[in-house]
Amino acid sequence: MRRAFTLAAAVLVAAVLLEVKAQDIGSCAPALRLHVFVLTSAAQEFGVPSPLVAAVALVESGGNANAARYEPGFPLTGNWNAATRMGWDAHTLRSSLGLMQVMGAVAFQDLHAHDPPSAIARPDYSLRLGSKLLAELFNRYGNWGEALAAYNGGGAAAAALAAGRPFNAEYVSRVFDRWAALQACMDGQ
Repeated sequence: MRRAFTLAAAVLVAAVLLEVKAQDIGSCAPALRLHVFVLTSAAQEFGVPSPLVAAVALVESGGNANAARYEPGFPLTGNWNAATRMGWDAHTLRSSLGLMQVMGAVAFQDLHAHDPPSAIARPDYSLRLGSKLLAELFNRYGNWGEALAAYNGGGAAAAALAAGRPFNAEYVSRVFDRWAALQACMDGQ
C-alpha cells in the first residue's frame, strides 16, 4: 500500500512539474500556447529539452500548426509502394508538414510513421515525430549543432557543419538563438 502511494505521489509531482514547464513555455512562446502540454510531453518522452523543441517549432513553422512546404527537389529513393497504398503520394512525401515541418518521406521511411499523411500535420503527431527525430539525430551525432543541421538539411548538412563548412549554419544559429531566448525567459531573465 505504501509503495503504491509513493508511486502515485511521484506521478502527481511529475505531472505538476510538467504542467509548470508547459505554462512557462506557453508564456515565453505565445504562438505555441495551444500546444505546450503536448510539446513538453513529447520532449520529455524522447529526452529532448522542451525549450529546444519549442525553438525548432518556432523556426520551422512560426508556431503555425497548419504550415506546409512543398520541396520538389527532395530525392525519393527506394520502393514507395507501401506508402502509395496508404494514401501517400510524391507531393506529400516531398512536403514538410505541421509545427515541426517533418518531411513526409522522413516520417514514413525513417520514423516508421505509417499513418495517413494527414496525421503528420496534427500538432500532437508533429511534435512527437519532431522530438523523436531530434533525439535520434542527437544520439547519432552527439551534439545539438550537428543534430539540428541534419534535422534541417539531412546527413550531408551535419557532415558539412562538422567539417566547418557552413551548409545551414544560419538555421542552426537561429534555433540556438531562439532556444537561448526561451530558456532565459523561462528562467525569468
